[in-house]
Amino acid sequence: MASDRQQFRLAVEKREAFFAGEYFSVPPEIGYTAIISSFFTDEEPDTERGDTELESFRSEAYALADRVVATGGTPELAVDASREDINTIIKDPNISSMYIIGNGSLSALILAERDYYDWINASDATDHLKLGSFVQRQCGGLRRALNVPLGLFVVSDPINVHAALNEEFYPVSLDDPVNDMVLPVLQSWPVTYEQVKAIRIPGAAE
Repeated sequence: MASDRQQFRLAVEKREAFFAGEYFSVPPEIGYTAIISSFFTDEEPDTERGDTELESFRSEAYALADRVVATGGTPELAVDASREDINTIIKDPNISSMYIIGNGSLSALILAERDYYDWINASDATDHLKLGSFVQRQCGGLRRALNVPLGLFVVSDPINVHAALNEEFYPVSLDDPVNDMVLPVLQSWPVTYEQVKAIRIPGAAE
């Protein structure tokens, strides 16, 4: 099995080839905005707490869609998204921006109890680079030896990957001040393996 460093290098090489060949999505001014929410909850399924968490993901997705429409954009909703749904969205050049809602970490969205959609899956699915944003509305914990942001190799510019770099992210609405935690994690290319290894949660103990 390839090491983290090897997988990162291959993803960088693939991204550089797309960039050099100008394999891009349509610009965000005319592209769709995909809004993906996961079916997985931290709480037991088919319980009041589980149903409440799942409904919060769905409500957030619909609220985001309304805001996209209000700003003149066109949303593409994938509520309770499957792995195939996410792959299809990543491959669609008419989608220029993506929002991810659910449970996870900086590097992965949890789809089921033992099923993760991570940065390697995203890189593998990519056949062009998104010119818009990739916004990770999930917990941003650092759970891996190499914590590559989930959307890093989906977009043309790393600064367009926004995430809550924190172990917990539980907004009660899109206007909750906790949303201020969703910020760019990295800046511009080149992004090196060493830079990603150095990602830390602000204020966390070493």
